[in-house]
Amino acid sequence: MKEGAAPLPANAETLLTVGVNGNTMLPLYRHGDILLVARDVPVKFGDRVVVESKATGLLGGTLVHHGKDKTVLIRGGNPNREITLQAEDLSFLGRIVWASQ
Repeated sequence: MKEGAAPLPANAETLLTVGVNGNTMLPLYRHGDILLVARDVPVKFGDRVVVESKATGLLGGTLVHHGKDKTVLIRGGNPNREITLQAEDLSFLGRIVWASQ
C-alpha cells in the first residue's frame, strides 16, 4: 500500500458501491461516477465520505466535523455548501476509498 493511501477493510462485506446521481458533488465527482465506500474505516477531517441521512438519503462530501452530536460536510468541495446532520438523523457514515472517474 502506498503511504497516504486509504486502508481497505479486511472484510469485503463492509464495502458499499454508490453511484453518483446528478451533479451535486461537482467538481469532486460527476453524474455516473461509481464510488467504493468503506464503512469500517476510521474517518478524519478532510476525508471524502458518504453519509445516509434518515431525512434526505445518501449524501456525499468532504468531512469537516464528526462528533457525538453532529456531522458536518461540505458538498462538492464548495465551502458555501456546508450541511450539518444531527447524530440522531445519521444512519450511515463511510469513507470513499475509490472512485471511477
